[in-house]
Amino acid sequence: MKFCVCREAVEQVRPNPEETSGSDGESEAGGDSLEAERARVNALRLQLARTSRATATLQRQLDDVPGRAELAQYQRRFLELYNQGSLHEGKFSGPEMSFSPKICSLESGFSV
Repeated sequence: MKFCVCREAVEQVRPNPEETSGSDGESEAGGDSLEAERARVNALRLQLARTSRATATLQRQLDDVPGRAELAQYQRRFLELYNQGSLHEGKFSGPEMSFSPKICSLESGFSV
């Protein structure tokens, strides 16, 4: 009995070849509506792409501005670097010290 009910349901869902074979005018109208839908979908895709591009641009602009925590971290780091620089009170410190004999010898005309 269940088999008969399933078969009837399948026959109801399955299209009849007599009903689906319409005239050429009907199929052309369906093709025109299909092309119109495709054009509409393409237009919506373009609009979505423009919106996504604008959103990405605004997101990048927001990410370029540092927040309070990031600014505080920059300030701490600059103070650390400044304090490190002020520890060396000599005339030459760091990389300048290694270049000073060469610079002096070039100015005086002697080679090291």
